[in-house]
Amino acid sequence: MAYTFEDFETVDDEPPRSRGPRESSSGGGGGRRGGRRRGGGGGGGRRRGTGTPGILPRRVLEYTLEQIVDDPDAIEISQFEDDGEIVFEVHVAQDDMGRVIGRKGRVAGALRSLVSAAGAREGSRATVDIVD
Repeated sequence: MAYTFEDFETVDDEPPRSRGPRESSSGGGGGRRGGRRRGGGGGGGRRRGTGTPGILPRRVLEYTLEQIVDDPDAIEISQFEDDGEIVFEVHVAQDDMGRVIGRKGRVAGALRSLVSAAGAREGSRATVDIVD
């Protein structure tokens, strides 16, 4: 199955919010302290109007795996939820296992980052497990 960029777009019930000029919530100074902020990330949960959680990360995972492996027909992805996190178990042909994992696990790490980002976009936590 071939995908286009539009396949990865999600439809929201509300229009995108426009970003105005940044305002400092702390009094005075106005500069950045300490670089990037870490923590909960705010936002307060899942975005409305995205439908079933896990659709966007699954599509991103399927598309990316199809581009990496030699035998895309052998790709099997099972999905389950564990402690509020969507887990995708990936099975590929034995010959493609090295391609999916990559040297020092770099391709697998990149796959996990992509799926995690796609999950965050729809307001859910998602990860990938590669299974023999």
